[in-house]
Amino acid sequence: PGCCCMFCRSSSFSPRLCSVIKRMVESKANRTPKRTEEEVKKLLKRYLGYKQHPVTLRQLLEIGSSDQLEAYKFLRGQIPTRLSHAILELESIPGPLLEQPSVREISQKYRQSFLDLLTLPAAKEITKLSVKRKKQTLTDFSEILSAILHRHANVVATMGMGIQELKQQVTEKNEELYYLKEFLDRFYMSRIGLRTHMEQYLNIFADAPVHNDKWVGIFSVHCDIKKIIEEAAEYTADLCRQNYCDAPPVEIHSALSDDEDAKIVYCPSHLNYIMTELLKNSMRAVVEFHGEDKLEYPPIVVNICAHERELVIKISDQGGGISQSNQLKLFSYFYSTAHSPDLAQLRIDDSHFAGFGYGLALARLHARYMSGDLTICPMYGYGTDVYIYIPNIDHASEVLPRLDLANLKRTSTNAGRVPNPNWMESQRLSARNFPQV
Repeated sequence: PGCCCMFCRSSSFSPRLCSVIKRMVESKANRTPKRTEEEVKKLLKRYLGYKQHPVTLRQLLEIGSSDQLEAYKFLRGQIPTRLSHAILELESIPGPLLEQPSVREISQKYRQSFLDLLTLPAAKEITKLSVKRKKQTLTDFSEILSAILHRHANVVATMGMGIQELKQQVTEKNEELYYLKEFLDRFYMSRIGLRTHMEQYLNIFADAPVHNDKWVGIFSVHCDIKKIIEEAAEYTADLCRQNYCDAPPVEIHSALSDDEDAKIVYCPSHLNYIMTELLKNSMRAVVEFHGEDKLEYPPIVVNICAHERELVIKISDQGGGISQSNQLKLFSYFYSTAHSPDLAQLRIDDSHFAGFGYGLALARLHARYMSGDLTICPMYGYGTDVYIYIPNIDHASEVLPRLDLANLKRTSTNAGRVPNPNWMESQRLSARNFPQV
């Protein structure tokens, strides 16, 4: 049986590695020296001047297979840079979301993580150290990354609480929510990238890593798509039965040959998350549309196929679909077709079945992180088809938010602010045409 702590559920680590990380976190508490607010602002300003560097999936795997020192040099620059960009956006949130205690808590966590990393020598400095000090620095780096992952493990739930608190104060038509949707997309996409790089590094270089020719860190080079979907369906069905006493069956049809299946390189934890969120939506829709007293529910059908550039997964349900007026709200963080959850329950349990309104949006971000996509085609009164697109390794590249300082300066009042809801789409399409490495 695996570990069931929040950290394990929100990462790609095995329970054994999770216990190692917890010991690391406990052994390095309070390592960061105290800094004044003025000193912190100067450090943030310095790193805000650096650019984030998206990498292709092939490059990400190569970083993982290189020596640990080279991986350190890349991440020692990139992670503080990405954290600084996220901190600035967090502290420039339009409207009342920034006033929520849960969001202020996240901002403090990000600042602490940023400062922890700056206790380590920069890429140019580590090359001048003795062999012994280099080894100690690499050990310290692993421990700090572990502490950051542990500290940020419940950020999604914490931000969700802020969203729920905000929903009780403003209406769906409030103009500020339009800007918050853009901010949350950018914030969560940045978080996905940060966690992917940190988990990748630790799975390869942390104590007692698992060596397997089918894996490079958290990425499977022979990804068993059907098995991942089966596991997600089994888990989701159990949740559905807990809430409704029954669950629709899931039929999985794969058109992949053994050769095609062997060519798929992907992060299984990302696909598991996507499938779990989508199947939760489908199961709840089917049960509620047909009634909890129905003796037999129509199946949810999952089809898998591939062609030269990408893998496609189609999920079809007969859950009544979505009206035209609500389709534009599907990827909003402020809309859900389920009943709103109890905030007190969210604080103590993250195994909810439905109702928080951001699962679908996060599923699409996970799909788009490596240049894929997720689209929904509902037929109101009948059901919904969902398509997940996963590009192959030669067409997969990170999609990251680009910091727009001029826009952020106008955020506090929204005066003259120019929303850019298509930033992710333009980068995703560009990434899909990324040259082969």
